[in-house]
Amino acid sequence: MSSKLLILISFAIISEVGYSLLAPLYPFIAKNLGLSDSFIGMVFSSFAISTLLTPFLISLIGRKNTLYLALFTEGLCSILFGLISFISNKTAFTFLSFAVRFAQGAGGAFSQTLIYSLTAAISDKESIERNIGYIELGCSVGVAIGPLLASIGYYLFGFEFPFIFSGIVEILMMKLVTPLEIEESDKDEGEVSVIEILTSKNIFMTFLAVMIDMISISFIYPVFATHLNSIFGLSPEIISLFFIIETITYFISIQCLNHVNRFFGNKFTMVLGTITNATFILFLSPVRFLPQLPWVVCVGLGGLGVAGALVSIPAVIDIIETMKNELGIEEHVAQDYSSAIFNLGYFFGETLGPLMGGYLTDQFNFEVACNYNSAFNFIFGISFAVFILSGM
Repeated sequence: MSSKLLILISFAIISEVGYSLLAPLYPFIAKNLGLSDSFIGMVFSSFAISTLLTPFLISLIGRKNTLYLALFTEGLCSILFGLISFISNKTAFTFLSFAVRFAQGAGGAFSQTLIYSLTAAISDKESIERNIGYIELGCSVGVAIGPLLASIGYYLFGFEFPFIFSGIVEILMMKLVTPLEIEESDKDEGEVSVIEILTSKNIFMTFLAVMIDMISISFIYPVFATHLNSIFGLSPEIISLFFIIETITYFISIQCLNHVNRFFGNKFTMVLGTITNATFILFLSPVRFLPQLPWVVCVGLGGLGVAGALVSIPAVIDIIETMKNELGIEEHVAQDYSSAIFNLGYFFGETLGPLMGGYLTDQFNFEVACNYNSAFNFIFGISFAVFILSGM
């Protein structure tokens, strides 16, 4: 494994650490100030709104400067979230929550797009799937470390410590940008429109698969911690550990993904992932016909990890291949824009998921939110399968 790939993996890890700290800890503080589940969901959703700025910013200031800006922004926002607990005024707390989460989303969108794009740029045809798998694994490790850091840090030092620590580490890691030796393109990548690329039916369906996969897990962010606390009486530090389960099964699934993907192909593997989501989302509440026990919830989270692997990696490969082979887009442009489109779907799902989870839980309950999300995945999975078969 090259040193450049190791650096990109480390960026993927620290980016996800800062992102994943919020879900197990923030809802408790927000609830104490009187924020509803719907409102907390809106705070989580504001993370994704800035995604569309990514291709424009890269073309404006270049890859290297965008990566510097992304790492600094994410690190600073993590620190600010650590300090936000000192605010007792509900209005000020709400405004700053939205502002910091929006800025964190911008940094996340910029960094994730470049991480995937630069990984594709340093990979050859034989290694690209493996290397993207490593990046996905790095993201998963970050998602696992975040709740673990939240659990240990909260227990030992309180709410603020995990956020401030991860923010400082990410800012210090800006020094690793220089060894990447990022090459800037001399060609005008601004001539390619993301909207035009999305008019390709194949790319659009893959985009939707990524978005719906992210909805399947992000809808729990504003409500899951308080749900587990109210149903099973679990403490915040124990609840934080639940968020690691998905990562463990994701890691295990990656080891078998090559065989599954070669047998089914990129698109049918994504269909399989969507149907897997539809099944295991029902375990998260758990729905009434399942045992009302914490281990059932663990099974559900594990199933979502498997589904994530079945969707995300085939999606990245499929978008790149379609842009080059079907649309005839040059390779260096395809790397940036395929990464941007994948992350656009990812972050759009991250916008809609918490909104849906918070609203449905407020209006009904968490079990109803799970039922709706499961049905949504099942309907899309069947529709995607019909779309693939009709094109054959």
